[in-house]
Amino acid sequence: MNHDLGVISTYINASTPGNILFNPKVNWVINIGLNHFSMGDLDGDGKPDLLIARQPGNAVVSVMRNTSTGGNLSFAASVDLAALTSSRFTSIVDFDGDGKPEIEATNGDSVAVLRNLSTPGNIAFSLPKSFAVGNSPICISAGDLNGDGKPDMVVSNQLSNNVSVLRNTGTTGNISFDTHIDYIVDKNPFSIAIADLDEDQKPDIISANSDVFTISILKNITNVVTGVINVGNEQYIKIYPNPVKNDLCLYWQIQNTTSLNIILSDQQGRQVLAKQNVHNAEAIELNKFPAGIYFLKILTRDQSINYTTKIIKQ
Repeated sequence: MNHDLGVISTYINASTPGNILFNPKVNWVINIGLNHFSMGDLDGDGKPDLLIARQPGNAVVSVMRNTSTGGNLSFAASVDLAALTSSRFTSIVDFDGDGKPEIEATNGDSVAVLRNLSTPGNIAFSLPKSFAVGNSPICISAGDLNGDGKPDMVVSNQLSNNVSVLRNTGTTGNISFDTHIDYIVDKNPFSIAIADLDEDQKPDIISANSDVFTISILKNITNVVTGVINVGNEQYIKIYPNPVKNDLCLYWQIQNTTSLNIILSDQQGRQVLAKQNVHNAEAIELNKFPAGIYFLKILTRDQSINYTTKIIKQ
């Protein structure tokens, strides 16, 4: 990315086993004032699209749909999605659990979230919904910090020298967060990341602080809940073992329910497994999936049961 020229460069991977090789770069001219870009499959067609934040005057968030075929790399013309106060960072995360990733962009002293309304081949988003954070937000990250199966939002605030954490309270089709809670870090936090540093199955927050060249670590001391879902009236669903290495099992006591459907998604909201008519205590093979954090949606055909929980794959 070249900020001054407003250009994003791409290189087609031409590597073979043992030999790393890329074709000459192809430049995509965006606009003067290019601030940040993210990539993700926004319309569910299996191709990563370009999300762009630029600020030639007022901030604009736009998207370029991936129209590539075979070895031919191409993108559709840029389409503006929203005008914001100011925007220096974007991200792509499925916050409402519908399998379609939302767009997030810093916007003044808030974060704007645009709900994904896209269908394959057609990119569409709602109007931005803003959530207040600290002073001059710069970077957005997301991860399930409390183990409820929903990715929470974490934002670094440059001028207030803190990190805002927003707990995800949304439901399918509805984007919502609790009021932000701020945690002090060192001066001028810039990039942030979320990772389980001490292997206690709780993701911690890491902040890189640009003015003083330090890293701040916020250890997660949340009481993470996994394993049992209470569906009311002394009915429940048990997910075990969790963490899991090979086979995951569901066991439930729910009246008039002989089978359940499941959808497994990764941390970027991408569906990696879907299975219908899972029977009580049936093994679900997960050994082919890489280690990491996944989200398991459990539901009945009529969606009278619809829960999501975090799965830790070892």
